[in-house]
Amino acid sequence: MANFTAGTSFTDGVTNDVTAAKLNALIADAVPTSNLSLNSTTGTIATLNSTTGTIATLNSTTGTIVTGTFGTTTSTAATITTGTIPTLVATTLVTTGTGTAAAPAIVPTGDTNTGLFFPAADTIAFSEGGTEAMRIDSSGNVGIGGTPSALLHLQSTSPALRIQAASGNSSVLDFYRTASVNSGQIASESTNALVFSTNGVGNSGLVERLRIDSSGNVGIGCTAASTIRLDVQGGNIRGKEILLENGTASSPALGTTPSWYSPASGVAALSANGTERLRITSGGEVYIAGTTDQGAYNLQVNGTGVWGAGAYVNGSDSRIKEDIQRAHLSYCWRLTK
Repeated sequence: MANFTAGTSFTDGVTNDVTAAKLNALIADAVPTSNLSLNSTTGTIATLNSTTGTIATLNSTTGTIVTGTFGTTTSTAATITTGTIPTLVATTLVTTGTGTAAAPAIVPTGDTNTGLFFPAADTIAFSEGGTEAMRIDSSGNVGIGGTPSALLHLQSTSPALRIQAASGNSSVLDFYRTASVNSGQIASESTNALVFSTNGVGNSGLVERLRIDSSGNVGIGCTAASTIRLDVQGGNIRGKEILLENGTASSPALGTTPSWYSPASGVAALSANGTERLRITSGGEVYIAGTTDQGAYNLQVNGTGVWGAGAYVNGSDSRIKEDIQRAHLSYCWRLTK
């Protein structure tokens, strides 16, 4: 049979004419037993319907499939406007729109406001119920509840990070300086103690430095549970064992009653009821009820005093005496048996 192109006219009753009877005879009035193949290099299949059959394979090099339901679809370059594809396998690339938090680009069936969208270049975001829940930006930073400014950024009215271990085990937060050097660790033990450890000199391994037990007692340099609120142990401690901020009489550095603070460099003062009561200067002089130096005296009392009981020795200082003269006396001692 000769080939015909669009626009060719047919005349009935002439040689090689095409009639319905001839086509019917050609297919022998039978239902085809093999697959029907429809090949097209270009064009658009507007609607493809099959009421009782299955389109097993649909190949399209270029074109647009507007509506349809397909079991397997192979396309080198095509656009599926709407339809249902049970299984879609892409060997290279599947593209979609950017979407928004309210209308994500990729959603599950029946939940159109939950899924993935792309708010900016090289950025992936996750939407929950039409609201952005998490995003990964172009730097690899992860933001939960907001736009990240660090590798992991949590933003909420009450943000919390939970680390949960299996029953009876410890929870650990490690800090690595390099891929193999663990420089520090915070561990929550099964005894409800919080333990802080650092790496030793020369990366000798983690050593416990501080422990807060379940009673709130703090131990520094001791691993056993302490029976006092603050327990400091260990070897030689050079320099200042405890360094406190200066403070003031009404806001002391050491919050006891009475309270210690440092009003000046090298000076220690003791306050009670918000008022300084005693001061020790850098020279070792002690002031009671006063802050002004009255002279080169080790003990200076600004006010009255009383000696309650016990021995009292008062030394004599020649610097505060006047017109002192030597007594012209001589003694002769005799020893008797």
